[in-house]
Amino acid sequence: MELKYLSVKEEVQKQRVSFEHIRTDMMIADPLTKGLPPKAFNGHVERMGIIDKALLF
Repeated sequence: MELKYLSVKEEVQKQRVSFEHIRTDMMIADPLTKGLPPKAFNGHVERMGIIDKALLF
């Protein structure tokens, strides 16, 4: 196993970090990784605080 993975495994075992599943629709960075329908895109952009809700289409 690569050193970087062993390092992460150790941090998890020491309870310094943890991982949790996040539903795709709750991942606010999605507009930065793929095309989304306008409604989903606008919701993500609003949650990121990039633009005022009043300016969304």
